[in-house]
Amino acid sequence: MKIHLSYFGLGLGWEEKGVHESCIWLEFDAKTYPPAYWEKIDNLVGISGKYYSEVELKFTQVYMNAWIQFFLKKEYLEQFYEVITGFHTQKEILTGFINEVLNII
Repeated sequence: MKIHLSYFGLGLGWEEKGVHESCIWLEFDAKTYPPAYWEKIDNLVGISGKYYSEVELKFTQVYMNAWIQFFLKKEYLEQFYEVITGFHTQKEILTGFINEVLNII
């Protein structure tokens, strides 16, 4: 059974403690999962696929909310940002990444 997600985010980098890190990630609001699916979410943590590296489950203390984060693997990230990479290659990487993630959640 597929879960209908109320929030989906695509991030293109972030900064922590003044250091900018290049990354592409997909993030889902875990509160959209019914309680019965929390075991499934726990089983996602630490896995990786063709396009995504380890899955993280991040809790935000302010709202006591959880976010499931899938990061694009470094090798594809480097290809994505390579100067000579064309639009079609970027599209192929993003499409593969998004489809892979959507197929496991």
